[in-house]
Amino acid sequence: MKQKILIVGILLIMGMFLASPVSAATLVDKNTHNVYSTKFNCYGSMTYTTYKISTYHYRTYIYVKYKNGKDGKVQIDLTKPSYNKIKMTVLQRTDWGNSYNTKYIYTSWSVYKFYFSYFKYVLRSMTS
Repeated sequence: MKQKILIVGILLIMGMFLASPVSAATLVDKNTHNVYSTKFNCYGSMTYTTYKISTYHYRTYIYVKYKNGKDGKVQIDLTKPSYNKIKMTVLQRTDWGNSYNTKYIYTSWSVYKFYFSYFKYVLRSMTS
């Protein structure tokens, strides 16, 4: 009887692991810092979180909230469509305007090397 209960318990635990959602994205970088807006003439905070979707795709979510109540969200996708370029897609939804832009950076670096050698520091030095 104890053996049957043990087997049923193990099967239930295994079933929970199989049924749990698995996220393909992994968190690689997160930071919060103060920012100043010359447009609104006030301070606020900027938080960004970067996820690795795949070897060739990193996604950064930026959230900005100013003390005057204005806020905004920006999504930046870094992908590697070919050997010699990285595609940067920026989707911005903010109180002061919405936009969608695409830019190509010509480099043979991987997305990982580009992010951790350059782009991470650009995000941390952003002010507005």
